[in-house]
Amino acid sequence: MVERWRPARRLAVFLGGVLTLVCVAFFATRLTAVLSAMPAGTVVTFPEWILVAVLAPAYAVTLALLASAWATLVGGRGLSFPRLVDIYAMAQFGKYLPGNVLHLVGRHAVLRREGYSHIFLVKALLAENGLLVIAALSVGVGLSLLAPATALVDLVSSVVSFAVEMRWLASALVLVLAAAGLTILGRLTGTPVWRASPLVLLFFLAQSALFSALLAMRTGDLVPAAFGAVALSWIVGFVTPGSPGGIGIREIVMLTMLGDTLAADDLVVTVALYRLVTFAGDAIMFGFGFIRQRSH
Repeated sequence: MVERWRPARRLAVFLGGVLTLVCVAFFATRLTAVLSAMPAGTVVTFPEWILVAVLAPAYAVTLALLASAWATLVGGRGLSFPRLVDIYAMAQFGKYLPGNVLHLVGRHAVLRREGYSHIFLVKALLAENGLLVIAALSVGVGLSLLAPATALVDLVSSVVSFAVEMRWLASALVLVLAAAGLTILGRLTGTPVWRASPLVLLFFLAQSALFSALLAMRTGDLVPAAFGAVALSWIVGFVTPGSPGGIGIREIVMLTMLGDTLAADDLVVTVALYRLVTFAGDAIMFGFGFIRQRSH
């Protein structure tokens, strides 16, 4: 019986190697595009490159939060928690391939082979995506309302005439709506959305911290207006069909939101460096999953 399945196993290993090469090639292509997007004559200082090298593995660690959230949603059905995290890590880089769905397809296929039903996996996918959007909105809108002089506050103020103290009330309202959304989502999908939600919220808060660190290194100051920009730009990239990893879309949103607050050259360089951090972090996460998979 074992001999019978060896050719299929060899084929699977070969195809896995081909997929790895394809992912690396796409990564190199996207990385080149990011670097070429920097304005001509731009000087990235040595401390900035050091910070990028530090933040890339830090970003990979934050991805473990998302992996753990997903493992929480689909866990308890035979596969161990570490094994589920490995599956998430291995599929992570598929989001950069055309279509922006191969990471989801890959995870679905692996769990189907492990006996998970299509219906359960679809519900888990809906729960995961809904949780991501709710968490990103909560962090993005909440931080943007609390931070002064953001494009979002200016827009809302022009309609409602927000006073400074009303921003706190508005942020609290955002959290209440998010809690209601999580409750409804959990009941509709039958998944432990509430248990996974702190992990996803921490992920988006961490993204604000990473981007703010790059921006502070570039400008010498903390920019409160930037705190919510990353999460809000993530949502736009997430809901844009066919945008691999939200490339281009998220950068445009951040440039639009912060264009009136920061000098254009500082902003463009910081956005490009942040994308470089996320590329490298995704590659580290993929490598982590690949090494652990091979060790099994």
